[in-house]
This record gives sequence, structure tokens and C-alpha cells, in this order.
Amino acid sequence: SDGWMSQVVGGGTVHYGGASFRMDPVDLRMGSTFGKDVRNPSLSDEHQADLRNWPMDWSELEKWYDTAEQLIGIAGAPGCDLPALPMNKAEKYVERMLRERGHRAQVINAPMAINSRRHGGRTACRNSGLCQDYACRFEAKSDMRVTLLRDAEKTGLLTIMPLAFARRLYATGSRVDRVECVVGPPSDQHVDTFTAPVVVVACEVVETIRLLMASSVGNPAVLGRFVMYHVTGGARSIGPVATTTWDNAPHTGYIRSFYNDRQSGPDPFLKTGILQFSTVGGPLGITDGSYVFDGQRRRAWGPRAVTVFEEIYPYKMDLSYIGEGFPTAHNRVELTPSTEVDRYGMRGTVVSYRPHPMDIAAGRYME
Repeated sequence: SDGWMSQVVGGGTVHYGGASFRMDPVDLRMGSTFGKDVRNPSLSDEHQADLRNWPMDWSELEKWYDTAEQLIGIAGAPGCDLPALPMNKAEKYVERMLRERGHRAQVINAPMAINSRRHGGRTACRNSGLCQDYACRFEAKSDMRVTLLRDAEKTGLLTIMPLAFARRLYATGSRVDRVECVVGPPSDQHVDTFTAPVVVVACEVVETIRLLMASSVGNPAVLGRFVMYHVTGGARSIGPVATTTWDNAPHTGYIRSFYNDRQSGPDPFLKTGILQFSTVGGPLGITDGSYVFDGQRRRAWGPRAVTVFEEIYPYKMDLSYIGEGFPTAHNRVELTPSTEVDRYGMRGTVVSYRPHPMDIAAGRYME
């Protein structure tokens, strides 16, 4: 995911909320499951969904999920012995209302990269609420800094180089074996080239494509194409009861009751996604224009901020839809012209994206 482009050791795991879902078996067999039903005669070839099967089956992937969940510490996950984190007040309220009304939707515990009890030498969650968009000051969130990277450093076989920017890969024959980096703070930078028998490129989606393209590494016919994003939407409401979601870990409950729903007819879709209870995002979010006053989105200062803190913030009950967009050849990442470079001498990126009609239909179904 490129939702958190965190320029820190540990990357986006430092600032994400901790929700750590597995893929479903059907997600590995999209081509054979849905391939014959996804063709849309009204779309050009570039905008057709190109669904493929993974080169492995679920049983092979599942064992690695088990290993990773226990190693990192994913509370409530099938492969980890940490119990699920408790749901917050909003999730418990919605779960009770759905159950009393006999609704097919169910709120269930989300697998979270946050300790529900002591694990890996780190404390259990302190329920401070500021998990999303913030590093955990108690180190209860299982981000890469305090889990795998810390453990790897203890072996003496890992060297972490902060303030190093990889800007080009070089290959000998068909194998990449050198990485050119700009190293050091802006006031004292120099260029180093590092060699290695194995080079792993893991810069998140857009930056990985950018580095590979800048280095002329990879198949240009597919590199940067078929980019997939989450299809998202949401609703913000004021609950009938106090939710005070700052006193619990974020989005510890979610709804996946509609995940495998499909629809034919004029607005068809083949699968949907999940509904996730949104987090408070911290009190600073009140000043960023996230709230609506007098029918307009406004920043909350002065009396408006008091209104939010007293009448809205404690009762906030938000729900987000998170689906998976279909891959198409049109959805792509490209480099800017060679005359447009950043301070490292690298070309920037241009992202072209248009949702597939089935992505939109699934989102409307979940409204």
C-alpha cells in the first residue's frame, strides 16, 4: 500500500493503524474464478480487467501467513497465539444493533499488528487511541522497527543505513548486483555504490516502479502497468451513544459479510470488500478541514473546535468501505520527462488511474 509514504526506518508500518488482513483463497484464483465473467464489450482493450491466477495455491501461501503472523505479532490472526484486541464502543454498539435486528452483517474482530498481551519482549496495548498515523510510543504496535528489524540487528548481520536514498540499480548480465545511493543529510551528501549477491527492491508500489524504470530493469511491456488501488468510500456520523474511540486501539472490528457477494444485470460486479470502523485520527485532525459546518467542509478553529470536541468527537462513528480495484492496462505509473528531476537527480512519476465499472458498482452496492 502507498497510503503511508513514511520516510522513516520501518516504512509505512510505523504509521499505519495495524489492521493486517489475509487474502482469501479466491483472491489467488481470480482468473479461473471470474475471468470469463469480467469481459465488458463496451470497454476498449486497455480498460478491460486482466484477471490472473497466482503461481501458487492457497495451501502454500497459508503456511507463510502462519509464520509471519506469529513472528510479527498479529493479535487475533489464525497463525498467532495473541488473542484479539477488544472492540471499541462504536463497534460493540453496531454489533449489538445488527444482532438484535437479525441482520446478516456481523461485526467480527480484526487481525491487528498490535499486542493484546506482552509479546516479543514488548508491552501490551495501552489503549491510547493514537495508532493510526502515529508511531506507538509504547512499542505495542508491531511495526518493522521494533520487530523484525530489531531482531535482525541483534544478530550482527544487519546494517541499517538511514538517510540513504537508492536512485539506480545496475546489473551484470541479467542479474542486479549493485545499488547506487545518495547518502547523508542534504548538507553533506555523497554517492556510494553497494554490491550484493541478492538485491531486494521493496520501496512500496509507486517508488519500486520508479526505481526499476529509472534503472531500465524489468519488462517494459508490463512494468508500471496494471496498478491496483483500494476502492474506498465511507460515511461519517454522530452516534446515539458516546463512542470515545480514543480510549481503544483503532478499527479492531470489521464487517466482511458481503465479501463474496456478486451481482448481475446492468451494474454487475464479482466481489466486494470489507467495512471497517474508522479511527479518530487524533485531535489534530479537527483543524485539517475534515468536518462539515453550515454545509461546507471547514477547518475547526475557535468556537467550531469547541463544538467538535464537545458534541462530535466523543460520539464519532465512522465506517469505511475498502475494496480491491481490478487491474487494467490503462492503470499505470510512468516517469516524468527527463528534464523534470528531483534533488536526487531522479525523474518523478505520473500515475494514470480509472476505476473499472465493476469497482464502482461494488462500491455503490456497499453504500
